[in-house]
Amino acid sequence: MSRGKKVQADWKEQVRKSGPLREVSPDTGVNGWSSPSGDVFSVRGAEYFSMKQKVPAGESLMKPLGMDWLRSSAKLDHVLARRDNRTMAALRRAQGEGRALKAFVFAVNL
Repeated sequence: MSRGKKVQADWKEQVRKSGPLREVSPDTGVNGWSSPSGDVFSVRGAEYFSMKQKVPAGESLMKPLGMDWLRSSAKLDHVLARRDNRTMAALRRAQGEGRALKAFVFAVNL
């Protein structure tokens, strides 16, 4: 791996390993989070309207870096803007060093 790719991966690895829940295997993992294969999900393919059959989704367009579990008695707005958000802190630090300039974060609140 080139030096640039390794340095860029460092902030991602920090996010992946520093969360409250660890990454586990989708097949055997417990007490953590995982990203299952896209083949687990069926979607409408190109032939759906003629064949009426869904197909395996295939590879994901994006891969998750981590998962946080936030608990609050009040509504939590603008979670990525919070000073204590570990993902954004790692990304800002990397961007301040001239790395990860094209990175973005997509957050889902369930």
